[in-house]
Parts: sequence; C-alpha cells; structure tokens
Amino acid sequence: MKTFNEYITEVFDKPFSWKFVRGGYRTGQSIASFETDSEEHQEIKVILDYFGGRLDVSFTSNGSLTLTGKGNAGRILATVLEILMKFLEKTDPPSVKFIAATDSPARERVYRKMVDRYLKGSGYMLDKTKRVETRPTDDDEVHFYIERI
Repeated sequence: MKTFNEYITEVFDKPFSWKFVRGGYRTGQSIASFETDSEEHQEIKVILDYFGGRLDVSFTSNGSLTLTGKGNAGRILATVLEILMKFLEKTDPPSVKFIAATDSPARERVYRKMVDRYLKGSGYMLDKTKRVETRPTDDDEVHFYIERI
C-alpha cells in the first residue's frame, strides 16, 4: 500500500497530455488545452499572456475560473505548472504572475509547495504570494509572483 506522500508525489508527477490551441512559445497570448480523464469531464485552458516583459498565467475549467470540486486538482495543477515551466524554458521572461482559485488557506499552502517544487533548479524563484478576496459568491484567488534569479 502506498503512503500518502508517495500517492501525492505520484499524482504530481503524472500531468495530463496537453497541446497549444493558440500561439505557442512566443509573445502575445498563447492558450494551451487539456482534458481530464475522469467521469466529470473537464476541459482546462491555460492562458499565457506575455506582454511588457511579464508573463501572466491563469487557467479555466470548462470556461470558468472557479473551483469545480470534480477532483483531479493535483494533476490539473501539475499540468498547468508543466505548461508554465515549458513556457519559461522557451521564453525566459523576467517575471511571472500566476493566478489560481482557492477556497481555503490549506489549498493555498499546497499550491505554494507545488510552485516551489516546480521552480527548483529552473532559474526562477517564488518572490511572494498574495491572497485576493473576490466577491462573496466566488472562490478567492491566490496570486503568485515569480522572478527570474
């Protein structure tokens, strides 16, 4: 039987297959897309806006920025981070702002640990995070500010 840490590591090491549906490794806007393999089908789009030297990254599930509660959160975030890391390798922006919806401080901590893990050895570091409260009907957002070392 797998330990919890082995299970979590395995989830994060198995991102979904993805492809660019607009743009690619260039300035301007690029969009990468992938689908989950669960019964609760989700189409995830990762939007990469690269203007003025900063890369802004966000992602949607079936067109929505809010959390779905449909599972696969670890693999989805791992895939988003894999797309981000490939983009950083090809474009080398000086800074990145990455936005993710969150419903709790615990989820925010998991996101932070994943971002730190993916950035290790990349030439980038997590500079700061900022929790942004949105409307009462929406999930909050956590903004990650990443800088080139």
